[in-house]
Amino acid sequence: MISSTAFEGITVTDYFPTRFPIMRARYDERLTEIGRAAIAAAKVHGEDRMDAVYATVRETLTNASMGGVGRNERRLREHLADELEGLCLAWQDAGEVVHDVAGRLEIDDFLSENDAFADLQDRDTFPDLSYVHIGEGVGLTLKRLPAFFIDGFFIQPSQLGDDEGTMLTFTCGIAEGAEPAYELGPLLQASGRMASAWIPSDEPGAKPRLFGDPDIITDSTMYYALTTAAASIRVAAARERSLNCR
Repeated sequence: MISSTAFEGITVTDYFPTRFPIMRARYDERLTEIGRAAIAAAKVHGEDRMDAVYATVRETLTNASMGGVGRNERRLREHLADELEGLCLAWQDAGEVVHDVAGRLEIDDFLSENDAFADLQDRDTFPDLSYVHIGEGVGLTLKRLPAFFIDGFFIQPSQLGDDEGTMLTFTCGIAEGAEPAYELGPLLQASGRMASAWIPSDEPGAKPRLFGDPDIITDSTMYYALTTAAASIRVAAARERSLNCR
C-alpha cells in the first residue's frame, strides 16, 4: 500500500516505482516471445542441429529486436535497469512511501547553494528509502533526449567508502506520444535511464558526486534537476513535519 502526500486524481501508475515494473515486464515478455520463436524454428530440424539452430535464430531475432542498440549500450542499459528494479523492490519493502510535490513548488522553495539538501540530515523525515514525485510540469526535459524528462528521484541513506551520505537516484518519464515500440531496443532504452547524485552528510552543500547514465549526467538539465531536488526535499520535509505535529 502506497503511503504518500499525493493529490486527488493521481493514480499510483503516475509514480515511477509503480510504472517501471510494467515496462520491465514488457521487455521480459518480448524476450520470452523471441525464445519461443527460436524453439519453434529449431524443432523443424533434426536433434543433431536443434541447439545450433536455436542459438542462431535467437541471436538473429534478438539483434533485430534490439535495432540500433549496440553491445556496449545494451550492457549499460541492462545494468541500469537492474539497478532500478532493485530500487523499486527495496522501495516496496520499505513501505512504498511517495512524497508528491508535483505542482507544489514555489520560487521561495528553491534553496540557495549553501542550504541545498540540508533537510536530508533529518533522519526522522527521511529514515529509509522513499520516492519524491516531481512530475512533468517543472520542465526537466532532457536537452539531448527530448522524449525523456526527469520526473522524480529516490532518496536513500548511503555510504560511499567510509563516508555517510544520501543517494538521490533520478528517474525518467516518457513524453506523451514518445512511448517505446514493443521491441527490445526501444524498451531497454526507455527503462534503463537513471542518474544518481551522492551527497555527503557532513557537507550537504558540497557538489554532489554523479553516477549512472552518461546521457543524463552530462545533460545541462541535470543542474536544474539538482536544484529542483533540493526544493522538493524542503517541501517534502516541511509537509512531513506538519503531519507529524498533528
